[in-house]
Parts: sequence; structure tokens; C-alpha cells
Amino acid sequence: MKLRKRLRKELWIAIGIAVIVLVVFVGMWFWALGAVASEAVPQIRINATTGPVQIKKIGQTNWSDLTQSVEAKAGDVVRTGEGGHAEIRWGDRGVTRIDVNSEVTIEAVPKDLAASTDAVILLRISAGREWTRLLKLLDVSSEAKVTVGTVVATVRGTAFGVGMTSASGTDVAVTKSVVSIGTASGTQTLIREGQWGSFSSTGASIVIRDLTNRDVWVRANAKADQSFDNVLRQELERRFAVRHISAPAWVVTLSEDLHLALTSGMEKSRFQTGYALRDLAQAIATPDQVDRILSRVRDLHADPQALLRDLRLVMALERTQLDPRVLTSLQNLRGDLLNGTKADQRYALALDIDDRIDDVVFSTPEVLTMTPDARIARINILELKITDWQNGNGDVTGHDRLILDAKAAAMRDRLVGARAVVTAETAQQGLSVAATSTESGASVATSTTLLKIKTSLSGEHVKSLHSNPKIGSIISPSTSVPTSSSEPLRSVACAFQRLTLFAKPNSSIMIGDPVALTLFATCLDGTTKDVTSEGTFSSAYRSDGSIKGSTFISAHDGRIVLYGTFPSGGVVLSAHTMIDVSKAPRQLIGVTVTTVGPTALTTGQSAPLQATVSYSDG
Repeated sequence: MKLRKRLRKELWIAIGIAVIVLVVFVGMWFWALGAVASEAVPQIRINATTGPVQIKKIGQTNWSDLTQSVEAKAGDVVRTGEGGHAEIRWGDRGVTRIDVNSEVTIEAVPKDLAASTDAVILLRISAGREWTRLLKLLDVSSEAKVTVGTVVATVRGTAFGVGMTSASGTDVAVTKSVVSIGTASGTQTLIREGQWGSFSSTGASIVIRDLTNRDVWVRANAKADQSFDNVLRQELERRFAVRHISAPAWVVTLSEDLHLALTSGMEKSRFQTGYALRDLAQAIATPDQVDRILSRVRDLHADPQALLRDLRLVMALERTQLDPRVLTSLQNLRGDLLNGTKADQRYALALDIDDRIDDVVFSTPEVLTMTPDARIARINILELKITDWQNGNGDVTGHDRLILDAKAAAMRDRLVGARAVVTAETAQQGLSVAATSTESGASVATSTTLLKIKTSLSGEHVKSLHSNPKIGSIISPSTSVPTSSSEPLRSVACAFQRLTLFAKPNSSIMIGDPVALTLFATCLDGTTKDVTSEGTFSSAYRSDGSIKGSTFISAHDGRIVLYGTFPSGGVVLSAHTMIDVSKAPRQLIGVTVTTVGPTALTTGQSAPLQATVSYSDG
């Protein structure tokens, strides 16, 4: 009897110990899931790539050999000798490579390394040349400039080289985006991707030409830029991999909420930012849940600068690989985080347009599958978007307004180059190019013309541009494609010369409302034919909505661009139109109840039911 009591007592003690151990283990597991690791922000450093390289630190009068990496400060001067190369690593913002026999002064560096906004980078060249690759700046307070004498090259995120010529002039080459060349007199000249500009010591333009295969220095730096981007991409992948937790989402969320409930002050802020960054990585990996996850990111009220740092890298390095749903959601989040001054809000909208211009200029896979007419139509729509955006900048004045106007000019210049690429590639293929003109009402008509352009680039080089869009960074968007001068233009026998797309209704449209699309082709003799049944319809972005036959159903509010194409006589005519969709409150419009399983039942037998609810947004 005593033995049994003793055994029972020991059993209960053992059970109690096991329960305590289990609770402690589960608690530690939950606590571990809620922990976040600190992430170091890359420093701004000066490195000697190959000697000889010397540096004169701020406040010093003597030069010293640069043999190891040092922190970059405003006022530091770097010079390279014969065979010497150096670089300035701007954290994860970009890199500046200083060429041989050069001298560069760092006049300003970003004050807050962890911030993604309000960053100022200023360089001055006294001799030689440098090449800079910078990710896009995110706000009007940020700027990047390289000065040579009285000539200033201003960028807002690009890849470009600047050098001093033997006559104290300035050479500028650009492989991404646009560089504005300004002088003391106030004149401005734009050099876009794929161009080389030479300027006198006073800033007067001497020549602006397309880059060619003979620009070895440019090609070498474009290749180095790709390597730099790959390093950043690998760092981003490592950063996201560290944040990944192999546990059910509800368990992770519960653990995070527990941490937030038990902490306060700076520690709580650190957790909020860490969890938001973790969720951001998860959102990018799960397109089906992106809106739900990013909603939690917003609710966490994390440090916006930390989130923008990740967004800046993702949008620069991975955006062409992102699911359209993720891309749209990330753009919206970026806009929310940049919701500061009126000028910053307007600039955030410009970044969205610039992203779309990147797709056209660098020929993303989606763009390469489009017909030439559809690509031209996409360019036309982007031009309209720039105009609409600029018309909304009226409340911004002073220096901020100048920055916004300069951004508009740069984006338009990029589209000029993109249009030239499409017409040149089309001429090389012997096809017709549709020149679009906007009509009143809801339609945009397209007429057919033939173009033939010459170039200095080889056909093999152009072919490689299609097989690897990244090579486009060394080719001018305005570069033409070679054709033989003796090659005759192909004649096009086409019964139609004009295509018009109508949307009904084209106004007072709510999300989920059906929009009927109709295509009319105009013959050479002026007669028209309804070719809706033979046409193909699409929207500017897959996330805009769905198309069934000739009916479009929108998935979001705002202005949506719709396209229609029709093959005729060996060419493809194209037209586009725009509709404005309003965001109406979602309403319940119907409930359907059905049985799941047998419907013939005996007394006491049950059958599951399934209810389906329909909403006004589809």
C-alpha cells in the first residue's frame, strides 16, 4: 500500500516536471519565433581596387597611400596614378569607380546611412574620369551631382560616366535613365541611356551621339554594373533567407504579438520594424497573400526608412521577376511610405511611371512579346500619364517644382528613345509601324506607315539585345538597326488603314461592371467594318482585370488602358482607349446554397451544405 502511494507520488512528480519542461520548451519556441536579428547597414567606404591610389583625408594637407578600406567623409580627395583604380561604395545605394590618372573630391555624403530619403551625394572631378551606378532616388530632397569645372551633371538614379577632356571640357556617357547637364548660365541638356555627350569648358554642347561597340570604357563599366547589381541581389536574397521561419503563419503571428505585448519603447519599435521586414520578405514570396501580408506591415507602424531600403533594392533588382500583383502592391506601399510633403507625394507617383518606362526601354519579357504597334501604344499611354501627372503638380512651387518638371522632361526624353528603338527594330524586320494619334471621345485610331532607318550597330548586337534584355544597358534606345541601302521596302497590301476601339460604357464605371469593347476597321475607300469578333483585346497590365471575348471587367479603380489589335494584309493594326473606373462600396448581391453529397436522405441522416456569396466587385 505504501509502495503504491509512493509510486503514485513519484508519477505525479514526473508528470509535473514533464509539463513544466513542455511549457518552458513551447514558451522558448514561441519566444524564439518572435525574436528578430539586427541587420547592419552597409557603410560608405573608399577602396583601392588596383594601385597606385592615394587619399587626402579632410583636414589633412598631405597625401597618403590608400592600402585598405577607409570610411568616406565629405572633403576627402582620392587620386589614382597610372594603372590605379579606386571605388567609393555608397552602402547599398550604388558605387563610383574612379579611373586611372584621376582626381575626385567627395563634397557631400548621405548624413544618415540607414535612411533611404534625404540623401545627397556630390562629387567634383579635377582630372580624369569616374563612373557611377546609383539606384533611383526616392524623394525631392535627395540629389546626386558630379561637377567638372562649371559643368554639373545631375542624376536621380542612373548609370553614367563623367570625365574631363584634355581641353577642360566634359564627356558624359549614360547607360541607364537620364543625366541633366547644367551650366552656370542655366542651360540644361539631357543625355539619355545609350548616348554620349561632349561639352566645352563652358558647357556648350559639342556633340551628342549614340553609344557604339567602340566605346570600350562604357561597355566595361556596364558589365561591372551588372556584377555590382548581382552582388546586391545576392545580399538581398541572404537578407530575406535569414528572415524566413519554417513555422505556420498563425504561430509566428501569435509569437510576434506576444513579444509586442510584453515590450515597450525602443525595444518595441525594434520588434515592429523587424516583423514588418520579415513580412515584407514573405509577401514577395507569396503573391496570393500579398495584400493580406502588406496590410499587417502597415499596421505594425515600422520604421519607414528600413522598409524603403528593402523596397528600393527589390524594385531596382527584382521588379521584372515579380508577379504583377506583388509589383502593384509594392508600388502602393512605396507611395504610402513616401507620403510626406506634397512634392514627395507627387514624386512617388512619378516613380511608378518611371518603373513602367523601364519596362519599355529595357525590353522586359512582357514587352518583347508585344507587337510593335502595341509597344508604340504603350509609349503613347505613358506620355499621357506623364502629362496627367504633371498637370497635378500645380500646388508644388519653388525648387521642388523645378525638380518635378525636370523629372517630367527626363521621362519624356526616355520615351523618345524608346519610340526610336521600336521603329528601328520594326524597320529591320521589314514590318510596318503604326503611328498613333489620339482622337476625341473614347477611341484612339492607328494608321499604317513604313519606315527605314540606318545604324552603326551590327545586326548580331541587336539580336543579342532581344536574347538578353540587360544588354540593352549598353545600347542606345535611340539607336537604329542596320538595313542594306539597296534593300527595297516591302509593299503592304492592306484593305484597312485605320482601327478604332470603343468602350461602352466609358464613364461612370464601377469596379466589376462589364465594359463592352468594339473594334471598327476603316477601309482605304473610307468605309468601315465591325471586326470585333476577329480582334484581340488586352489591358495595359494583367492586374487591371479580366477579359472574356470582347468584354472587360475591371479589378481596381482608376484610369485603365485597353488595347485592341486586328491582323490585316500581313500587318497588325492596333488601337487603344482609356476608361475611368470608380471605387464603389462592395455590396452583397446574392447568396446561393447547395448541397454537398446525396440529396436523398433518411430520418436522422445529415448532408453538408455549401453557401456561396456574390459581391458587386465580382
